[in-house]
Amino acid sequence: MKQPKIYFIPGMGANKDLFSNQRDAGFEMEVLEWITPHAQESIEDYSERLAKSIDTNEEFILAGVSFGGIIAVEIAKKLNPLKTILISSVPTYQEYPLILKFFSSIPLYKMTPESAYSNTLVQKFILHSMGLQTDQGKKIFLDMLKNSNIQFIQWAIHSLIKWRNKTIPSALMRIHGENDRVFPISKIKDACCIPGGHSIILEDAENVNNILRTLIENTPGKDYTKT
Repeated sequence: MKQPKIYFIPGMGANKDLFSNQRDAGFEMEVLEWITPHAQESIEDYSERLAKSIDTNEEFILAGVSFGGIIAVEIAKKLNPLKTILISSVPTYQEYPLILKFFSSIPLYKMTPESAYSNTLVQKFILHSMGLQTDQGKKIFLDMLKNSNIQFIQWAIHSLIKWRNKTIPSALMRIHGENDRVFPISKIKDACCIPGGHSIILEDAENVNNILRTLIENTPGKDYTKT
């Protein structure tokens, strides 16, 4: 039987290239591309606008990575997908790490010049935080970062800090790296944990894809196994 379409939402500063391994694996999928945020727009309002790209006439699954998972949570609260899958992400602000509280008090990200993201030291810090180990993973991520919009990143960080969601959508599933430095595993609840860091979508795609297939096949109400 035909599988439900998965709408993937990339992480902050990332794009559709983040999901090349999922596309190659044959998932029925579409990647939601970032749209330009309005000034002072909340995550809730932004998610509502982004969700207009989803065909709600057919059943679907949401899968968001990192910041994209937070957007997926807000969309799920309104559109009720078959499942919402968070990859290296959190469903509520209560699982935030201390670093986000630091940014809330001292918003250094607002003072970061655009050139900083091409600085070698900044790149090394980002790659370390993301847990990227392979040359291919580093290249894909740095290429995405180079082509990202600094204003979008600054808006996303600011909105992330202000986000105060406590509602967990129904049919929520989670995939998380045991060595995630962005959202440490010590704060994570009810997740399927696998070895790896924050970038398991790139660095451990085979494991992630196997879990995604299992989650799709076990979607209540329909048999989505391949015939």
